[in-house]
Amino acid sequence: MRIPFGARYDQVSLITTGHAREILIAKRTEITTGLECWLAGGEPSHDNGYKAVNLSNTSSREDGHTNEKIGIKKMYLHHLALVADDRRDELSWCTQANNIFQVSHLCHNGGCFNPRHLLVEESERNKARNSCQGHEIIEYSGWGPMRYNPCPHGGERREYVKCILPTRFIDEPGNYKNEP
Repeated sequence: MRIPFGARYDQVSLITTGHAREILIAKRTEITTGLECWLAGGEPSHDNGYKAVNLSNTSSREDGHTNEKIGIKKMYLHHLALVADDRRDELSWCTQANNIFQVSHLCHNGGCFNPRHLLVEESERNKARNSCQGHEIIEYSGWGPMRYNPCPHGGERREYVKCILPTRFIDEPGNYKNEP
């Protein structure tokens, strides 16, 4: 069974939740205001802005495997974030044939690895989220609180969640305040 970033699932199982958290904290160089995206410095490892970490010479901390190297040369930080958030099983869904499942960045920032911004879902739903990129939530306080969220995603099922969008606050007609 292969995982899209070139690692085998047995290699991913060598990474403990705590160790994954430590790696992410060490890599996190910025938290954006407003949306609270977690970002790392350096050049992206993928055209979509994904950042990766080399764990090929990193020793496992998993009980009974502490003498083993994790052996993953290129692991995307957003995939490691699922391990850190104790969602390793969700990551395993991405191993299905034909890329049926993908990790969605609800914030539309490929470099983000905040676990609250990540969702494993069908690749078609992930691609459909591109329609929300560049949009923002509008909040108007002029005649009483009103909120418009243009994201069509979401629904009654837990896995159907809305995209994370910046918010624009309007206190009176023609007076816009942009806040991420």
